[in-house]
Amino acid sequence: MILTSDGYVYGWGDNLYGQLGCGPDRDMRKGDTFRVNFNPIYEIKSILCCFYSSFAITSEGQVFSWGRNAKNNLGHNSLRDIWEPQLISGLSDIKTICSGGDFSEVNDYNRLYEELHSLGSGSFGEVVVVKRKYDGLEYAIMTICWNIIHRDLKPDNILIARKVRNGRFIKLGDFGLATLHSSSPGSHTTGVGTRQYMPPEFP
Repeated sequence: MILTSDGYVYGWGDNLYGQLGCGPDRDMRKGDTFRVNFNPIYEIKSILCCFYSSFAITSEGQVFSWGRNAKNNLGHNSLRDIWEPQLISGLSDIKTICSGGDFSEVNDYNRLYEELHSLGSGSFGEVVVVKRKYDGLEYAIMTICWNIIHRDLKPDNILIARKVRNGRFIKLGDFGLATLHSSSPGSHTTGVGTRQYMPPEFP
């Protein structure tokens, strides 16, 4: 796909999941080009083209998306593929979009959740109550302080869930011996950890 200097978007090639935005059952693999229509008419400032999905940001900071949507990666409350550009509701003042293959990051957290209040802070971060916007369910989540040292990394503390939509999901468990990073000598390793999994240079 291309974006012209006057704000028009054109596409050609494979349209298996609607990533060209030209509607179903249309391929442009013979070299023909198709002008993508945005309804209502918007001035497009930038586009992002992934393998099976596409995004466009308007001059007003709104976002259109279309293409493969099997993992809700387009920002719409639907699992169906989107065959023509559709405006993502609730997004404004967007400057850039990034993508990780089948998953796009279009400010997902702010789009899906509303922070209600804080439950307090601990050694490793703050616990916040959030409400999921589309069904009103509330959750307590922790915003992690990233200067944590686990101090007991071993196979028993690595959890792998295989029955998830994106394949494998890895979690690190048992933070009972964790500590915040410190510049004091020996403060991270003295008297902690499981010995058979510690480097030989540690006492």
